[in-house]
Amino acid sequence: MSAADGPQRPRLVAVPGGPAAGEDGARSPEPAAPAPSAPRAPARPWLAIVLAVALALCAAALYAQGREVSALRGQLAQVEAQLARAEARLGAWQLWAGGVRDRAARLRAELGGLEAALAQDPEAAPGAHREPGAPPASAGELRPGR
Repeated sequence: MSAADGPQRPRLVAVPGGPAAGEDGARSPEPAAPAPSAPRAPARPWLAIVLAVALALCAAALYAQGREVSALRGQLAQVEAQLARAEARLGAWQLWAGGVRDRAARLRAELGGLEAALAQDPEAAPGAHREPGAPPASAGELRPGR
């Protein structure tokens, strides 16, 4: 070709990884990657094995923890039931003890009244009227109502 034929087009030169010199800055065609026919095996099969074993161990540990948590929940339910029964028994004992305290308070008040009456009139005491030479009063005579 000569200069008389007209303007010449610049020659396209392919630069690896870069745009080709040309009008649009278009790239030169790159070679196509081969189409995969089957999935490739991992480059490090031992790594996949180690990860699979680690995952299996984690799953087993989680399963064991879940079983242990279930067992502990069952034990907790039993302990809570025992606690509820013990609280009910304690409530019954507290009611009984309250009744005993009330009765003891009434008896103390009654005894205080008797002691006050005895202090005012010693002749009113049981066994106070005995004959000279008579045996002392028995325990039954000293306890009224028995």
